[in-house]
Amino acid sequence: MFRSLSLLTDSDWQTLRASAREIRFKDNDVIIKSGSEQRTIYLIVSGFVRIASEVEGHSITLHRLGPEETFGEMSFLEEQGASASVVAEGEVLVEAIESNKLKSLLSSDPGFSARVFHSLAVTLSQRLRDATAYVQELNVNEVAQVNRFHSTRLGYITQRQLPEDLVQSMERFDSTLRGFQSKLRNGAEIAELDNQIDSLCDSVIQDLKRFTGPEALIEIGYDDLMGYRDTDQLLIGIGAYVFRETFRWFMLSETMAHCYMKPRGFSDDIVTNEMISANRPAGDTVLGESIDRWFLNRTFCRARRESANLISNTMQRLLKGKSRPALLGLASGSSREFLDFLANTKAHPMTTLVDVDQDALASVADAISEFGFSHSIDLVEQNVMGLVAGRGRMTLGAQDLIVIPGLMDYMVEGECVSLLDWVYDNLNAGGHAIISITAPDHADSPLLVHLLEWLMNERSQEQFMGMVSRSRFASSSSEWISDEFSVANYLVLQKGT
Repeated sequence: MFRSLSLLTDSDWQTLRASAREIRFKDNDVIIKSGSEQRTIYLIVSGFVRIASEVEGHSITLHRLGPEETFGEMSFLEEQGASASVVAEGEVLVEAIESNKLKSLLSSDPGFSARVFHSLAVTLSQRLRDATAYVQELNVNEVAQVNRFHSTRLGYITQRQLPEDLVQSMERFDSTLRGFQSKLRNGAEIAELDNQIDSLCDSVIQDLKRFTGPEALIEIGYDDLMGYRDTDQLLIGIGAYVFRETFRWFMLSETMAHCYMKPRGFSDDIVTNEMISANRPAGDTVLGESIDRWFLNRTFCRARRESANLISNTMQRLLKGKSRPALLGLASGSSREFLDFLANTKAHPMTTLVDVDQDALASVADAISEFGFSHSIDLVEQNVMGLVAGRGRMTLGAQDLIVIPGLMDYMVEGECVSLLDWVYDNLNAGGHAIISITAPDHADSPLLVHLLEWLMNERSQEQFMGMVSRSRFASSSSEWISDEFSVANYLVLQKGT
């Protein structure tokens, strides 16, 4: 019995199928084209189809349907053009019922008509509920938006607790940049400006490291016992003070301003990563461009630019000898590692890239067109945690490799374990997963946390393996790979055969 027409009786089905005709479609056949005037209802007997919509000229998968499901109901009911395209994924067998035949059946039997329309109403109602839940996930539950809003960081430290050395250092930073600004406005040139900016900005990060260490915070607390603050409060207080003293200058940098302002809701978005990847310094005035150059040359940004190459090379190694592997990227963003891999592989992989951000998927589609890839690449708009929780709108076969670039930096432990379990269940025997995480206490942690409010759940290899031990990967083989900057760690897990 078809789930979408679950209220029909056996007799109803005999009547319906007597008027239907079987049609077979091949992989990538367009069954319904968006906007087309079609009045046929299709019943999927075997195979899968994807529902796709055009976003900025690119096809984005919105949903997948499989056996015992139907499509074409909306056009039949509304007598309007199709709202989306329907494309075959592999071999598909359907039973098609033309509009005129179905209308004739409906008019001849009031009971049959009532059950058909009731079934269609239930189906469309459920799809509306699913869509509503999905929109709620997009707006509220997307895990990468954990630091979407700026926090208030006042009252965590008293004036007497501020170290005199730190106060003087911030005053030097501000006065030196004011001097540079005045000279530049008057048309003067500053010798080795970039080197001087590098030294000044480096000193801010060094001060943050110096005064936010455990011993320094304890000593700071003793400087004003009447204004007691615990070390966690003092840590926030020191960071907030440095932030306030340097904000006007660092916001001259285009990249740093974007990271802090989070115009798309979170730091780690497609635009941020493209700016870091492009490595083209820009900003307000000559000072802003110079500060931007300093930021883009920090180890965190350099590690980000190197990550795609490192993951791509690992993919090549793990998939060696496979002629048509199934690949999946979760929260894939710009998908640079996949594009690098596809540009250099001799295999013909079937690739699915999942992200909640339509702009990210559109950017990937542009890159696919630019490179002229002939590989099978499916772009799916989907909240990953909704997928893990069973609210997914896509059907996947078993995968040979699943890549998760950075998503777990924004997830709590329970979510990480759930995602690991889901990955395990969706891998072929012997399949691999590559997971990237940001190392704790890397050189630019103070910069990200205190100056840009770019907050991540940074975990050591030991801490992450503790979560792995609570997942279905507990007895699986594992391998750690680190980048040359000690910023990111990459875990390779293999499902047992």
